[in-house]
Amino acid sequence: MRHGADHILKIPGSGNLVAKRTLLSGNTFYLTRWTDGKWRSAMLPDDPWLRVHPETREFLWTDECEREYPPSEFASYGPRPHAYKDVPYAVEPEIEEYVLALGLDALTPVKEIYIRRRYWWLANDPVRIERSFRLSAMPRYLFAWITKKPVQYSGLLMPAGGAEFYRQNLLRLIELVEAEPDSAAHRLLLADAYRSLGDFDHSADLLGDYAFDEDKSPIALTIRKLIDRRDRLVAEVSW
Repeated sequence: MRHGADHILKIPGSGNLVAKRTLLSGNTFYLTRWTDGKWRSAMLPDDPWLRVHPETREFLWTDECEREYPPSEFASYGPRPHAYKDVPYAVEPEIEEYVLALGLDALTPVKEIYIRRRYWWLANDPVRIERSFRLSAMPRYLFAWITKKPVQYSGLLMPAGGAEFYRQNLLRLIELVEAEPDSAAHRLLLADAYRSLGDFDHSADLLGDYAFDEDKSPIALTIRKLIDRRDRLVAEVSW
């Protein structure tokens, strides 16, 4: 992995500046994927579309900001000019802020899908951590302290907004994605969303005999195994 020059972005409206890291090269070695679509790779960092200023907490869509520096989008590397040395990096919103982001102006279906899916990912993170690192045997109070999440609610770890918001968010996400053209990626998203809601039959029907490619077949297979076990929680994709 090789970082490029920091981009300095001006937030529309306020004019506040934030920095954004760029990447010259990366790879997906040691890639981990989960059934809800989230992935992680040590050599290819996440690049959130929606971010917040770390101090003012104002939202910004990175592609809607004016680039103050560098003058060329293709500037490869180099230190920031002294005038921008103290500009803070924009960060990903917290889960509670994704709930607030649903009230942003001019929210297109694509943006709403992005926000609701990111909320879903963050809401699933405590289970992701527990399963990935086998923390289930750890005392619950310690697990809650490590993950900074409430402990248990009706068999599911309770996300920000409560279990009912989690359910309503998935229902709305499903509605939005079902209005989009059919694709393998959308089928996998919908299948896992329905499975998370406990609608295992609908989830299985979406997978059916659909011809997933080599990259997506492991995700479909993992979801099918979870359906067979009547397991609603997010899980790491088996290769």
